[in-house]
Amino acid sequence: MGFRMSWTWRGVEPHQVIDFEGPRYMVTWCRFKEGWRCVRTDRVLDASPDVGSFAPRADHHDIETPAQTFRQECTPVPVRVRFTPAVARRTLSRCAPASDGRVRHVTLPPS
Repeated sequence: MGFRMSWTWRGVEPHQVIDFEGPRYMVTWCRFKEGWRCVRTDRVLDASPDVGSFAPRADHHDIETPAQTFRQECTPVPVRVRFTPAVARRTLSRCAPASDGRVRHVTLPPS
């Protein structure tokens, strides 16, 4: 089983930079997806200023606590996550897998 990482170029309108004693995030309006995104700045591979400017969006609300980075109004969606072997060992050591060996639901404490 291989792991493939994909990268995309996105035009964004940055509205806020957040630093809660951990990774720094940037709240942006993604022009491609036409929606709000919260991006870890250390995962941005390349950035350059766009031509022109943008007006701040009226629906932007400053994030003041770490919990606000998650969408409270959204219905949870099941996802399948693949971990590297090292991360998988660490994750599984913090939870009890189901009888078939799969992890059904994991809530990890903040690191």
